[in-house]
Amino acid sequence: MLNTVQQLIIDDLVTTLQGVTAANGYEFTVKAVEEFEVEGVGSALRPLIVVWSGAMDLENEAGGRSHWRFRVELDCYLVHNPNEDSDASSKVLTRFTGDVVKAVMADRTRGGNALDCKVVGVDPIPMLQNEGLDINVGITLEIRYRHVATNPAQGG
Repeated sequence: MLNTVQQLIIDDLVTTLQGVTAANGYEFTVKAVEEFEVEGVGSALRPLIVVWSGAMDLENEAGGRSHWRFRVELDCYLVHNPNEDSDASSKVLTRFTGDVVKAVMADRTRGGNALDCKVVGVDPIPMLQNEGLDINVGITLEIRYRHVATNPAQGG
C-alpha cells in the first residue's frame, strides 16, 4: 500500500522524535514515540510523545497540484521527580520542550516531503501524581505540503 505524502510527513516526525536521546546530544532521552490510537496511550514509558494529525485545510489547487496545510499535535508526557531533579517543574518542562522543538526544527521539510513545518503553539498541562509531577505538554505544529491533485501519494 502506498503512503500519502501526509503519512510520509508523520512517519518522518516519528523517526525524528525517536532520535531525541542523550546520545544524540539532547538533554532528555525519549523512551517511546507512538502515533495516536483510539485505545489511548499504549506505553507506560516516560518521556513519551504521541503524534497525531489534526485539521487539514486545502489552501489551493493550481497547476495540477493540491496545496495543503495541516496541524500535528505532539502530546508529550514526562514525570518530574523533585528528588532526582531539583529544578522547578516549569524549568524541566521548558528544557524538555526545547529538546522536542530542536529536533522538529532540524528539518523543516520533513525529509523533503513538506514545504514547511513550524511550531505554532505550546500548551503545558501539569498533573499531580503520587511519585512526582507528571508534566504533559502539547506542542502544535503547522505543516504545509503539496501533492499531485489526483494522487495524494505523489508529491508535487
